[in-house]
Parts: sequence; C-alpha cells; structure tokens
Amino acid sequence: MRGVRGNGLDSGLSPPPLAGELRCQCLQTEAGRIPLQRIARVQRIPEGPHCGVPEVIATMKNGEKVCLEPTAPWVKLMVNRILMDTSDHKPLPHQSSCGWGGSCH
Repeated sequence: MRGVRGNGLDSGLSPPPLAGELRCQCLQTEAGRIPLQRIARVQRIPEGPHCGVPEVIATMKNGEKVCLEPTAPWVKLMVNRILMDTSDHKPLPHQSSCGWGGSCH
C-alpha cells in the first residue's frame, strides 16, 4: 500500500489506528498520473476532525491502495468527473467511495 496506513509489519508504515482513534489515512501522496484503466475504485475523504487535509485513496485493480495528491490537476479532474457521474446517488457528506465505472457505495 503506497502511502496508506497499513499493518506496519514490513512496509515502514504506522500500525492501524485503534478503535475510536482518529488520524489521517495517507502518510504520503502520489502526484504522478496513474492510468485510469488501472484504477478500480476511488475514495474521497474530506478534511475533518480525523485529519486536517482532504484525502483521495485509489484502489488499483490489483488491490494495491495509493494515496493520490488531491491538489494534482488530474486527480481534481477525476474526482469531479466521478462526482458528476454519480450525483444521483447522493454520497454521504463525510465520505464518498466510487468505482471508476460510476458506481457508488
């Protein structure tokens, strides 16, 4: 998992938060463009009491999770497109999780 909090065993990442503990999920972000056909799902987490910055986490088709730089132009465009494609689904105000094909959970 690139930049996403994991089990910390061999990835050099912090262990997952304990129940009720609030913290950012992304330790580092990827600004470089990733081919959209490799992305299975995108999760957008707005800033809040858990984290002072917005986070965008992409799940690749191979299961790898990558934190994307939310200010990167291609990430903004992708998130806006997903939100426009799924505006009928009314995602939760604190979090949206959408597949690239326009399906939202």
